Amino acid sequence: MQAVMKEIKATPWPNDPLNDPTYRAREKFIIDMIALNGSRPYNFKELEFLRRLAQMKEGDCLWRDHRGDAIFLLSWSPAPEQRKEAYHFAIDGLKDPCWYIRALSIKALARLKAKDAIPLILPLLNDTHPEVRKQAMKALQQLGYKVGE
Repeated sequence: MQAVMKEIKATPWPNDPLNDPTYRAREKFIIDMIALNGSRPYNFKELEFLRRLAQMKEGDCLWRDHRGDAIFLLSWSPAPEQRKEAYHFAIDGLKDPCWYIRALSIKALARLKAKDAIPLILPLLNDTHPEVRKQAMKALQQLGYKVGE
């Protein structure tokens, strides 16, 4: 975990993230957090790292895919204050230029049962990416909105 936390400091982004140790460290951290499966609230260090990832807006979509992962992972937390943070990050993620982040932000809002986000999800039924449209449809149905009627 400490090696992952050291990675947070700003560094220049190389061309291929899959060969970069910083990207790999973030990937390992995300996999470790997925393994928790929402079984407990995130500890201070985990939460700080997830916050950093959820706010990441620099770089291209491949570099920022962990932003979507972090937003979705925060929605898994059983802690109400962490879920509230997930809600705010997910609302912001709906406007991200990367389809993957928009899709995971929608999934997070559905998981959070955020019915007040329905008006923000509705326009994504017409998103340019099919996965975003699919997640919007699914989320709206989960939130009790009658799609197509």
